[in-house]
Amino acid sequence: MPGTTIAERFTSLHDRVDAMGRNLLDQLDRRFTVLDGRITDTRAEMRRGFEQVNARLDLIDLRFEQVDARFEEIDARFEKIDARFERIEGDIADLKSDVADLKSGMTDIKSMLVSLGAKVPEQN
Repeated sequence: MPGTTIAERFTSLHDRVDAMGRNLLDQLDRRFTVLDGRITDTRAEMRRGFEQVNARLDLIDLRFEQVDARFEEIDARFEKIDARFERIEGDIADLKSDVADLKSGMTDIKSMLVSLGAKVPEQN
């Protein structure tokens, strides 16, 4: 750059540095814009992913509620069965008592018959 003054050289150098700075800032702006777009896209994908996970969890919750309802039905059935068994046990106890009364009565009848002269049949 012969024939140029120092001031012109500094001005030229300043203009070049300024142009390089603007170019660098423009490149950074473009890259940050791309990066911001990627971040926005990633956030949207994450939201969709979380929505899908939440939907699946809602389905699982519904299934657990259905299973709980089934277990409640089964519990109610078992309670009914248990009440039936308790009634049957009571009926069996009553039958045992009745059979014992019958045996006692039969023994009394047998004794009365023997006292009247009846003979006891042979038992095989």
